Amino acid sequence: RSLVDAGYSLGLPSMSGLGYRQIGEYLRGRATLDEAVQRIKWDTHAFVRRQQNWFRRMHDATRFDATAGTPVDGILEAVRERFGAVLRSVRGV
Repeated sequence: RSLVDAGYSLGLPSMSGLGYRQIGEYLRGRATLDEAVQRIKWDTHAFVRRQQNWFRRMHDATRFDATAGTPVDGILEAVRERFGAVLRSVRGV
């Protein structure tokens, strides 16, 4: 509500993300708060399913477990392994 009160239109692209669109429907009086919350849950679930399907098709992707802490070291190592030759040739190393 504070974004709308500050002058941000519900029609902005940034207001079409998960949660914003549904709460916008509530603020416009087109849905109750309970309906908006339920819609957020449904739409989030659908988004997660689409993301899982998209990632499932990426067989050459390197995956990192971000739930076990910050995977920075693993990411850096993967970048070195995958792009090390390119980086060395560019840097003349």
